[in-house]
Amino acid sequence: MSKAQCIELTIAHWERMIAWVKTQFIFGLCDDELMKRQINESWFGPDCQLCLEFSDEYFGCICCPLCKKYGNCMHGIKSNNYWGRVYHSNRWFMWLFYAKRLLKQLKSLRSNHDR
Repeated sequence: MSKAQCIELTIAHWERMIAWVKTQFIFGLCDDELMKRQINESWFGPDCQLCLEFSDEYFGCICCPLCKKYGNCMHGIKSNNYWGRVYHSNRWFMWLFYAKRLLKQLKSLRSNHDR
């Protein structure tokens, strides 16, 4: 799969999750298991096409375009990458706030992928 295809699939994945979260009680606790049961997606690696394509169980993210541009997802709030902030959100309104910013970061990769 091309890098461009991975980026587009990841963008679509985040758009679906954001749309679903908008249907939840915004002050409710984040619940990845509920999301997984209802829309069969979550914000973790096994559901992210970029993670599936560019990560390795021993070396972590390998040449992931998001990590290259914004820093490693696993560096939490110390990174410019918003995934860590999504991960550390405990209420949907926080999750949504950071997920929208992560989506912007993902969309910024469109012009940076190999053609």
